Amino acid sequence: MSFEYTQDDVDKFWKNTEKLYHKDGTDACWTWKGHITTNGYGSFMNSSNTSLPHRFSVQLEGRIIPPKWDVNHKCTTRNCVNPSHLNIMTHSKNMKLIGTKQSLDDGDEKYYPQTKQTFPMSQFQTCVKHLESEFSTIGDVTSEY
Repeated sequence: MSFEYTQDDVDKFWKNTEKLYHKDGTDACWTWKGHITTNGYGSFMNSSNTSLPHRFSVQLEGRIIPPKWDVNHKCTTRNCVNPSHLNIMTHSKNMKLIGTKQSLDDGDEKYYPQTKQTFPMSQFQTCVKHLESEFSTIGDVTSEY
């Protein structure tokens, strides 16, 4: 679950990222200007493998993406890499949002430690069971964008 990168990876990420701002100075979507896949997501080669820049952005910020979890764009812009627009959530929860043009205000990450330490698999499994029971339906869905 560790996130390893080099300074070259970080430089490549920022070279391909265009930060946009609203007139009031708040940040808007950060557009990925590098390679875009046929399904609209960014992609780039880092020092060890091919990365999705929206996932790289969240991890660069220090957030943990548990195995098999997704990063959802609450702005619904697939090539956005602004970490404030990205939520970490279970795959099943993310799949429920596909095609709705909506996203949840917050992801599932509040249910696991916000550190770079690995947590025991039993704790992770307990967390997943809790999330699956709590989020069996989409619930209140809003769109800020």
